[in-house]
Amino acid sequence: MRPGAMWFIKDPQDQNSHPIRDILDRPTFTQLRKICVSGVMYAFVVALVVSSVAGLLLLGSKSIMPFRWKNRYVFRRFSFNKDDGQS
Repeated sequence: MRPGAMWFIKDPQDQNSHPIRDILDRPTFTQLRKICVSGVMYAFVVALVVSSVAGLLLLGSKSIMPFRWKNRYVFRRFSFNKDDGQS
């Protein structure tokens, strides 16, 4: 990779780099704003991924997926009773 391509990432070997001091020197409002923006972006990405997967499953449920399951179908042929005659 050519030098300067990742200019937004600080070099950890740099003696003049003090990331904790940089965070503490900034105002609280700026830090809270950055945290809120990061939270909104993270929530947006998670919602986008979840909704796209759910949308693709709904879209493909009638054409791609061959599995059909009727919810009202009774799977068992016998009933379970509490009183089974063993007293």
